Amino acid sequence: MANMTGLPDDAAAAVLAELAWVRRLAHGLLHDAALAEDVAQDTWLAARNHPPAELTSRRGLRAWLRTVVQNRVHRLRRSEQRRRSREQSARDLAAEDPADVAARAQLHQQVTAAVMALEEPFRSALLWRYLDELPATEIARRQGIGHDAARQRLARGLARLREQFERQHPGGFAAFCVAWTGVLGLPPAPLAAWSLSTWLLMKKWLLSCAAVLGVAFVSFWPAAAVPPQPPSPGSGLAPAVASAPGGEPDGSSSRTAAVAEAGARVVQVVDEAGRPWPSLQVLALQRGELVASSATDPDGRASFAAALVADEWLFAARSSGVQRRPSRRDGGDTFVLGRGERVEGALRGAVPPNLGLVLQHDVAEAAFVDLGPNATARLAALGLTATAVEVAVDGAGAFAVQGLARDWSGALRGPAGSLLRETTGRGAVDDDALLLASPVSGLVLELVPPRVVRGRVVVEGLPAAGYQVHAGVGPERRQMVSCWVRTDAAGRFELPVCDFEPGRRMPVRLHVNGSAGCVLDRSFELSAGPGPHDVGELGLRGALRLRLVDDAGAGVMAAEVSVVGGAWSFLQQRSDAAGWVRFPALPTGPATLRVEAAGFATVRQPLPAEPDTTVVLGRSGALLVQVGSADGAPSGAKAVRLTADRSPFRSLDSAVDGRADPAFAATFELDDGAVALVDLLPGVLVRLEAVDSLGNRLGALEVVTPATAVVEHVTLTTTTRPEHLTGIVRDELGRPVARAAVHVEADGFAAHARSDAQGRFELALRRDASEAHVEVTHPAFVPWQHDGPLERTEEG
Repeated sequence: MANMTGLPDDAAAAVLAELAWVRRLAHGLLHDAALAEDVAQDTWLAARNHPPAELTSRRGLRAWLRTVVQNRVHRLRRSEQRRRSREQSARDLAAEDPADVAARAQLHQQVTAAVMALEEPFRSALLWRYLDELPATEIARRQGIGHDAARQRLARGLARLREQFERQHPGGFAAFCVAWTGVLGLPPAPLAAWSLSTWLLMKKWLLSCAAVLGVAFVSFWPAAAVPPQPPSPGSGLAPAVASAPGGEPDGSSSRTAAVAEAGARVVQVVDEAGRPWPSLQVLALQRGELVASSATDPDGRASFAAALVADEWLFAARSSGVQRRPSRRDGGDTFVLGRGERVEGALRGAVPPNLGLVLQHDVAEAAFVDLGPNATARLAALGLTATAVEVAVDGAGAFAVQGLARDWSGALRGPAGSLLRETTGRGAVDDDALLLASPVSGLVLELVPPRVVRGRVVVEGLPAAGYQVHAGVGPERRQMVSCWVRTDAAGRFELPVCDFEPGRRMPVRLHVNGSAGCVLDRSFELSAGPGPHDVGELGLRGALRLRLVDDAGAGVMAAEVSVVGGAWSFLQQRSDAAGWVRFPALPTGPATLRVEAAGFATVRQPLPAEPDTTVVLGRSGALLVQVGSADGAPSGAKAVRLTADRSPFRSLDSAVDGRADPAFAATFELDDGAVALVDLLPGVLVRLEAVDSLGNRLGALEVVTPATAVVEHVTLTTTTRPEHLTGIVRDELGRPVARAAVHVEADGFAAHARSDAQGRFELALRRDASEAHVEVTHPAFVPWQHDGPLERTEEG
């Protein structure tokens, strides 16, 4: 996305890194987490629109941010005082003259009538935005459109409201705004000058109050009113709330009344058929945070304290997911929950005891939006998260999950290290996951159990606890994220690895990782069978502490210290303010120590044998290269390619393609848009080129390396930027397809991408190609190819 702010990329990163500190400061001043988050967002907007002059030091940046936070908190407190004053004035006026109450009610009724008179989809979009206070992202998901389209739809709906008031109200829209001055306590002139969109955005409570009056008006309408209808099954992850027709079902009113008389508040939960929903966790929420919780009994009732105050209810179960409902405005506590679509099936063969599967969602459930940490932790304890749900498998191998939306897609995974195989062709297998394009029933699965590798990690004979052990398995040493464990207090581990070659010997490469990186890698060949396969002790060398000093004996800070001990063994630390670096453990085999620091010559030497060593760094020249575009937008550069007639470095390093040839070429990856070229010979002419991920040249600069002990800053401005091709992958029914691989070739250059949860993808092309070769593949679909012109639509 183009950087449309006034902040350079490095400055934006510096401000974003301080947002957590800003939130803590605002919370300490306000003692309100929601208001503190608002202040943090306002501070970020202030930094984006009016960048601070002091960005070179963290202290200067924090001083500027502290001033912005304090000013914003002062304005919030002043606004709160004015709001209370206006509310008190309104209450006083209402007490003095009952006619004012009727006048305000009439204005509320006019707003409600105007909103309800809008045609779809503008009416539902405005109600979701200003009554339910849903963000534009969620409205876009519910209406099946893009985020920008949802924002345009809201703006057009507000414009139509203004047109209605302009036509219907005597004196036009300005006179209608003036009529509200008695309620708002604001001067009429500026209020009349505001647009309706700004007015509604700043005064969301007005539409909410109007909706409350409208609901109350409908609630007291005579019996001829249409009774509420239950939601249709499979209508989504969070179906609409509806009360059970005729009150509480199954004659439970007398029982509920008895409980209520005992001083309890009872929540009744039923499905679309009016059947009670037992064993359901019910969480009472206030502003998204957990207030109290209970579980429904066999009659679908959950009891709470009579004085409980909650603005939302959340209903959760492993078999039905998570559904969220606002409190009933009529005071009723009976809710109808839709069962939704299902993913169900059975495992064939022997089922291990206490087996559980994981169903992953491509799109996070709307019920998790803005949940507080206690509520989120409670759901996680039940095996429910926004991206996955744990699925229990019974003794017969059957499993089921319901409450899914009709357009749901995701993946089903077994326990860590296991593989799932589907025999009916209803799902597509991708390594250790079973991809599902939609909810499906009747799955017949086979579970391939993992091979178990066990061993022990020791540091000079002593147990090494807390180290992470990964496994690369199969002929290509595929790295499985799910295949990792930590060593226990005795240094032991049992690691499940995916059995991609059942019944055959299988190569495995183990990686032991510590806080500084990969400290050991070793290859093994496992015999056939599930194991366990014991690899014995994996020994590490003890700790190393280094002191980095210059020729005057002063500590050198922010130096990159690396220990390279093999193809995969690589440790890296940065020296502190006094020049100290400490590695808790080291590889036992041959290893090389490398130290790089701006303004100093690079040190390369064998790993010292002594546990405490001082390394003296000699002065040398350095180039600090910052890559950016002329307009401040992201440049698209991923690396800097350096070419010269001879090597500009004091000593060659094979890691950067150094050769003994007179001509020299090397490529250096960018870190946050910059790269440091250290240990340079003085007076060498070098050519620097910014390149993208595919090696395309975006800009160039020629510079002479500086003199010894000089650190020079240079800026490489990109003159070209990759064009971006966006699109969406859909199936034959028009539904978005997630996790699809997209490959495009145009003008002799290729690019790759994967579709996201909405089926969208983005590719970087060198220029706006009119024709291309496009391939789209997904394990669950027939591959799609296209050769010829690219058809462009509003969506991409």
